[in-house]
Amino acid sequence: MKNLTAFLKTFCGPVLLILAGMAFGYFATLKAYPPSPHSEGKPAASVQLKCITISPDDRIYVGGSFGIAEVNTDLQLKSLFELPEVAQALAADTEGNFYIGYPAAIEKRDSKGDLLLRWGRGGCGGDAFSYVTGIAVDASNVFVADAGLRTVFRFSTDGIPLNEISGKTTGATGTGFFVPTPYFDCAVKDQSLYVTNPGCLRVERYTYKGDLLGYWEQSFDDPDHFPGCSNPTHLAIFPDLHVAASQKGKAYVRIYTSEGKPVLDLGRDIFPESTRGLDAAVDSKGLLYVVDPHALCVRKFDISAAAGKS
Repeated sequence: MKNLTAFLKTFCGPVLLILAGMAFGYFATLKAYPPSPHSEGKPAASVQLKCITISPDDRIYVGGSFGIAEVNTDLQLKSLFELPEVAQALAADTEGNFYIGYPAAIEKRDSKGDLLLRWGRGGCGGDAFSYVTGIAVDASNVFVADAGLRTVFRFSTDGIPLNEISGKTTGATGTGFFVPTPYFDCAVKDQSLYVTNPGCLRVERYTYKGDLLGYWEQSFDDPDHFPGCSNPTHLAIFPDLHVAASQKGKAYVRIYTSEGKPVLDLGRDIFPESTRGLDAAVDSKGLLYVVDPHALCVRKFDISAAAGKS
């Protein structure tokens, strides 16, 4: 209780709201995430901010070495629970449950943080993950992006394996997922699965059974290409099916139409080039939230005017 009290006092810092004009809308940032309650007295450099998700009823949750925290729309702390490991990925379902990705295991917890189910290492069944980096859920499915195995695994919400998606579809477009670095993400919207294929500089869209529905990619002779050798890193889908794809190297978030046309770049003057891991989530109003692991903060963008969105 002592650690939790100290955490709450530190976490509820001032919120900085900056009006940035039509180009960026606005963003808010909550500075100075506190040290992990597991490691009181350790230097602040040990703090990790890794992931974010927004539930269907617009509850905002962030995860890292401190556990999982719920914050309000002004990015002020509402609640917190601790975890046995640092969360790599995070998703929330319509029932208020969380799905937490560790490198080699998945946990399902209720809204109070109580463990409901664990699979993978130390959990039920013989499922073996290599390096989990992304999770997406809908009412009856859990998708797990494993960067080590270069596969998206589909489970029921009870952890029952349903099928695997490797990206190796028939035809010339079925390259398989190429994941040179530990950044591999997935998102779901309207019965479609969106997956990053970072080694191929692609965003791909699949049926739940793994049939390729479409993709877009950028080439090095295109000024709008994904920079570097392994991008994009994270995805978030807007209510109108615009797609946010974040990038490392020259770190920023690019907004695309549903057909893959780039319409807006966010954060070029905000994120240092060394920044990696810009996980993102979108609420029902179309507000975009991005974790900034370099500055240890969450940034909020309203892009409706700049992107020409309703």
